[in-house]
Amino acid sequence: MAQELNVRVVRGNGLSTHQGIIAVFAMYGKYALQRRSAEALRRRAPHHRLIRRTLRLFLDAKSITAPRNKVENIIMNKLSVATVCLTACLFTSFAAAQTTPLSPNLVTADWSAKQVNILNAEPKDAVWKFINNLWGSSDDLNGGSGEVCHFQFVNLRHSRQLSLVVSYDNGGLADCNMVNIFDKAPAGIENFDFNSSTQVYLDSIQDINKDGHYEVVVDSDFVTGIRDECTATWPVIYAWSGTGYADVSGKFKGFYRQRLAELQRQITPPSAPILAQTETYASHPTDAGGPQVEAQFGRSEQAAPTPVPAAGNTDCLKAEAAKIERFIGPSSDAGMSDAIRWAESDDPRDREFAASILFDIGTPEAIEDLRTLSNDTNQSVAAAGKEFLKGAPNGQTAYPTIQGKLIPVNTGY
Repeated sequence: MAQELNVRVVRGNGLSTHQGIIAVFAMYGKYALQRRSAEALRRRAPHHRLIRRTLRLFLDAKSITAPRNKVENIIMNKLSVATVCLTACLFTSFAAAQTTPLSPNLVTADWSAKQVNILNAEPKDAVWKFINNLWGSSDDLNGGSGEVCHFQFVNLRHSRQLSLVVSYDNGGLADCNMVNIFDKAPAGIENFDFNSSTQVYLDSIQDINKDGHYEVVVDSDFVTGIRDECTATWPVIYAWSGTGYADVSGKFKGFYRQRLAELQRQITPPSAPILAQTETYASHPTDAGGPQVEAQFGRSEQAAPTPVPAAGNTDCLKAEAAKIERFIGPSSDAGMSDAIRWAESDDPRDREFAASILFDIGTPEAIEDLRTLSNDTNQSVAAAGKEFLKGAPNGQTAYPTIQGKLIPVNTGY
């Protein structure tokens, strides 16, 4: 009896030699799988000795007459090769399982604040799959259907639960011009869509006041579609209000002062520095003991000129800077001189550009000039002027609060 393997081989049991070898190998495999570790198997008995002992019993039962050592060696060699192949296959399968990442299910994942580093290490594909699953899209990660540009899990609600901020492109002509915030709710996922009224771009996610409270800065177009060279944008600061994400830009005047300084440096680059170089030359004394003369020669070189923004782009930068000046005060009509200059230009694109700026300034003088443009000889300029006049003066009104929409979700995808 081969007690270690618990194999019972009975003479005349009907097994062929080939079937018997397979049976021995199968029993050995079962035995090995029952052991918790290779070390435990080695402590029980060397596996080659166990198999040889069982083979001898089987050969006795089958009355094999060939030289015993030769038969045993042939069988053991074949079993060794088979064992190596099986081990290699198992190892390869295990390695593949370890190196092939499973698509994480962000619907059922833990969004608690303690998971922030793990969640922010997820691939963009996982976030894109999450978005497509929420909206029931069949375009899941297909080419041309869009992509995630940036995402970040961040504590926006000052709670133990994280929010997911996503900037993405849904496959149109504009790049990364969609922004959404997703929050977990007991009945599903709340979707806060920032794209309902105007085209927006994710600017940044900051703790602006360094107080542990994070805000989302979104660049919203306020002059667009007129000039090919540029688009004038306004950075709107949003924060959680308890019921939605509200425009809290008025609380962060320091942020806008810093942004204004950056714009002014772009509009008027600093003059290029002058590099001064001097060289010293000294004469050798004469044999007669004459004096040694030393002289310094100065040479200056103008550094390479600082690149200046294109004319159209500069106009947009000026429009953005003037809007910040009107916002932080004290001037309520900052940028008016530029708007008048554009309104009097021979280029209809400049006049149409002026119409949008005058509407944004919103003072009585600006509205009067806008009315003049509504009667312009150019149809596009006149149409723009009339369209702006339909609305109330824009001035410095706050952007509407972004409200959430609950999406019941299927937890498996």
